[in-house]
Parts: sequence; structure tokens; C-alpha cells
Amino acid sequence: MADTVDVQVILNDGYHYIVRLLGESDSTGESGVKKIDISALSRQDNGEVPLALDLCSVNWAVSTGESVKLSWDASADDEIVILAGTGEIDFRKYGGPLKDPRSATPVGDVLLTTIGAASTDTYNIVADFELRSENT
Repeated sequence: MADTVDVQVILNDGYHYIVRLLGESDSTGESGVKKIDISALSRQDNGEVPLALDLCSVNWAVSTGESVKLSWDASADDEIVILAGTGEIDFRKYGGPLKDPRSATPVGDVLLTTIGAASTDTYNIVADFELRSENT
């Protein structure tokens, strides 16, 4: 058996990309699984693939005992957040979106890793990303 996972696109308007990430573990967990492929997106204003995806807000519910790490793909992945329990945060209240630092050969995809996943553990994450171009 394998983990049951799903990525649901809530909004893709060329400026924001909002996704709902769902998962139920069979205890094997996920490690560095690509959840958002930046090369498949395009900005509304210029039609180009965005330079980066910056995290505006995230809302989550993760089973007790499990945590979920989101990272930006790079040669040495850049950690975005580690989520446990339930919560929400809007980074725009603290000076703007959490920006992809684009370090060490950046790819920009969003990766997910579960930590401590046991059988039937679940996660439900809604993340709002802003598509950044070179000019913004």
C-alpha cells in the first residue's frame, strides 16, 4: 500500500496559486515529493514562467505525532515551513510573503516531506503562493 495523496488547485489566476494538499499515510511517509511544478505555471501579466513562488499564507491540520515540511527545490532545498497540529499564518501581516531565497541552483518547485508519519496520519494544508517575476 502507498500513502494516499492529492493536490487540489483552488486558484490559478496568474498572480496567485492556491493549493490544497491532502495526505493519509500508510506509515511510509513522503520525502521531497514535488507538489507544485513551477515550470507548469505562467504569470498573467507576461505569460512567462514565474521566477519564484513566495508563500503568502498557509492554513493546516496535521495529525498529532506527525509534522509536514514544505521546501523550495534547489540543489540544497530551502525550507519554507514545518507544520504540526493545526494553525494558520498570513505572512503579509509581517511584511509581505515569505520569499523563496533562490539559493544554490534554485528550481523553485514546492516539495513536501512528512516527518514521523504513522499509519492513518493525515494532513490537510491550504497554501497561497504569489507568482514572482524578475521585476517584482
